[in-house]
Amino acid sequence: MRENDDFRRMLRSSLVAGISGVLICAGSPTLAQAATASSDEGQARASDGSQLGDIVVTAQRRSRAETAQRVPIAITAVSGRQLEEMHALTLTDVGRVAPNVSLTPSGTFPGTANFLIRGIGVNTSDPSAEPAVGVFVDGMYYGVNLGVVTDAFDLESVEILRGPQGTLFGRNVTGGAVVMRSRRPSGEFGLQGKVSYGNFNQISGAASVEGPLIKDVLNAKVAIMSNSNNGLFANAANPGNRIGRHNDLIVRPIMEFKPSDRLTLTLIGEIGRMDDYGTPSINVFNNAGAPIPSGKFILSSDFDAHSQQRWKHVILEGAYEVPNGTIKATLTARKIRTSFETDVDASSAQIFSFVAPTGLHQHQKSAEIIYNGKFGDYFELTAGGNYFQQMANYSEARSLNGGASRPVSDGILHQKTGGVFAQGDAHFGTVTITAGGRYTIDHKAVMTAALGGCSLDGTVCNYAFSNAHTWRDFTPKAGIRWQPTNALQFYFTYTKGFRGGGYGLRNSPGVLPGPYNPEKVDAYEVGAKSEWFDRRLRVNMALYRNTYDDLQRLVQDFNLVQRTLNAASARIQGAEIEIAAIPVRNLTLSGSVGYTDAKYLAFNNLDLTGDKVPDPLLAKRLLLSQAPKWNYNLTASYDVPIGDAGKLNFRGNYYHLGKRANDDLNKAILPSYGLLDASVSWSSADDRYKISVFGKNLANKLAYANGGTVSSTFESLPLLPPRRYGVEVSFKL
Repeated sequence: MRENDDFRRMLRSSLVAGISGVLICAGSPTLAQAATASSDEGQARASDGSQLGDIVVTAQRRSRAETAQRVPIAITAVSGRQLEEMHALTLTDVGRVAPNVSLTPSGTFPGTANFLIRGIGVNTSDPSAEPAVGVFVDGMYYGVNLGVVTDAFDLESVEILRGPQGTLFGRNVTGGAVVMRSRRPSGEFGLQGKVSYGNFNQISGAASVEGPLIKDVLNAKVAIMSNSNNGLFANAANPGNRIGRHNDLIVRPIMEFKPSDRLTLTLIGEIGRMDDYGTPSINVFNNAGAPIPSGKFILSSDFDAHSQQRWKHVILEGAYEVPNGTIKATLTARKIRTSFETDVDASSAQIFSFVAPTGLHQHQKSAEIIYNGKFGDYFELTAGGNYFQQMANYSEARSLNGGASRPVSDGILHQKTGGVFAQGDAHFGTVTITAGGRYTIDHKAVMTAALGGCSLDGTVCNYAFSNAHTWRDFTPKAGIRWQPTNALQFYFTYTKGFRGGGYGLRNSPGVLPGPYNPEKVDAYEVGAKSEWFDRRLRVNMALYRNTYDDLQRLVQDFNLVQRTLNAASARIQGAEIEIAAIPVRNLTLSGSVGYTDAKYLAFNNLDLTGDKVPDPLLAKRLLLSQAPKWNYNLTASYDVPIGDAGKLNFRGNYYHLGKRANDDLNKAILPSYGLLDASVSWSSADDRYKISVFGKNLANKLAYANGGTVSSTFESLPLLPPRRYGVEVSFKL
């Protein structure tokens, strides 16, 4: 009863704070001008060909602009211009330019994030699995991992924060955070767009139009994107039904209201759909006699797979100044519906498929208010509170052995989370001391019907399990930074973080879905950031050591049934280096190297020998899933001016990911791979028109994504796309 009272008090406080902030913002034109980031966010100072540029970031949740190079954390920031030069389609492409980062989708359900940073993340399509890498867009947190990997377009910046970010971002950022910011209206009329065509009949187009509705008061912009192809993979079982076809559409309107030069309100909406036909997974072996096709990109499935995702969200942001600082209030709401029909065994044997009514219905709301204050040159404060709630209803239907068995399950989760936080920076000359913390209350209530507990259409279920639990956590942070010059800084941080506890929505009969407790981490990091030779060379380095307790792992119990338990503890440590240089005018070289040393300290309740007795000594020797020792990337970009005719750009990128365990039981070890991308483009002298020829995975390498299903009957592993190439035409008016 006391827990519920505490939560209600926090809920009321968070709601009052968030709503009051917006009301004040809307009704107080006399407030001082808000120090909001401008429409140039993410591109503070572009490279002029002789010096490296800067990228403005929001990593420390401050309203004033900060460049990534001055923030004392490990961060990789990519501007909107760089996204265009990369021909980035999704966050997966963006993740390849950062060390120790993997932002690949699940191999089971399209669009589902199996993101990992510094060896920690999730490796499942179960929507009840709390992420270890939080994803935020325009201040809104994605409450589930489904529907996250969508097309990346019309963005000002993407920030990848490595390491726990619990004090400022809250729960579920024990690995790190990915922060996206949509491009805001500039206040001037503008029209821009692009269209591309490539192999596999890949057709992509994006356009935006913006302008002032009331000059200097009300600005508006709308952006739209469409992307489709006719299938990236041949299908040996049904040649007329290629695998990996998709058709996406996203519309994003934005309005920015400035009733005076002291106040800014921003309203962002988005509506989108994704249709995918077939999950690109390769069948490595099966015991059902199904043929394994020859050819590395030839798959085999006689199952007519189709996945649908429909979502919409709205974000209201208000920003204004108060004495000695600024206040920012954000309200968000999001709904998503998905349906999945997937050939899990990736063969023609009809061993295991997800069929209707498999899918998720989720809706979420949140409110947050943040105060940023600066008191002279000696102290800065960031403090605030947030509230988040969601409902997730996940249904799962399995077709086994050609439909001989068709169990259906259902789970409903209600969650309410609230938190308060503060972080201060005290400046003593060239030294800055940082201290902060967040207190979080996380409440979850669940009811589940295990496999076989629902009718075939999922409309009638026996919810045999019902439970609720509340967790409380405090996550502190402490750090010190020494900046002897504007071009050089050293920092050390200690941070605690946690990944929320919960209940499984994918359950077998006779197994309790939870609760399992939060996964906790103690993280230490030391780093240096530097620029040399008049900003021609930039070198950033970081060393880290993270210790995890109560690791949430999918383990097999004494009855040979899988469930999520706090089964392990682990130590993950490593190193990262990022380098960018302009050795000669117009030539930019950049790259990064990441090293990860991950091992279990303990792994309990796991039977590896089949005798129904745990094998903790054997389990302790297992590799952490999806945690390669090495990864690196290299990029070269060279501009060739051609006078009044504009310029040519030649760009190449190589990305390497080391071998890694596919799953917690190490049933498959995925080989290393390297991907080579390149492009050649022409831009007009006024930078208004551009024509590009591009290629991705030019060496046509076979590369496995995260996830996959490995059993005694079959082994199917998801694939990344084969060689793709095309031409793109873009304009800005």
